[in-house]
Amino acid sequence: MSDQVWTPRPVDSDRRFEHLFSLHKDAVFAYFRRRLASPDDALDAAAEVFTVVWRRLDGVPDGMELPWIYGVCRRVLLNTRRSARRRENLATKFSSMVAGHEEDPAREALARSELALVLAAVDLMSSTDRELLRLVAWEQLSPTELAVALGCSAHAARQRLYRARRRLERRLGRSGQIEDETDESPR
Repeated sequence: MSDQVWTPRPVDSDRRFEHLFSLHKDAVFAYFRRRLASPDDALDAAAEVFTVVWRRLDGVPDGMELPWIYGVCRRVLLNTRRSARRRENLATKFSSMVAGHEEDPAREALARSELALVLAAVDLMSSTDRELLRLVAWEQLSPTELAVALGCSAHAARQRLYRARRRLERRLGRSGQIEDETDESPR
């Protein structure tokens, strides 16, 4: 047993958490709904985010709550995807053992609209670049808010965003077709 004695949080903390939850729950759910296949998975991830917010309530910066929460979302999303990959790998291994061969389902062909091309190009980028571009495009974070979400300076966030956008431009190429770019290092 632990020698620590449980002490209740001050009522002000409860109010602050309730305020943060009511103010940002829709944005957090939307963040995950756009990134995860199932609404149930999005709800689970959002619940995990607010568990972290509750535990680290004293560390949530005043005036930058949502960008800070997006930083937590980003880390929860990475953990969720890692867990999903492990489950998928295990399921694939199991099914190949049972069926005697390994199946690799082909991805559906994307429509040839500009949006489909951009989304396909973004999907081929590094996970860091994808998340940067999505935080700005989908969550509409400013560079300052992006910096809080990434845990870096505003200057560093602007530089990372600039480089990610250049890599996306190179990947799309001048022809409007996706070009294979194996070297994703900044130039």
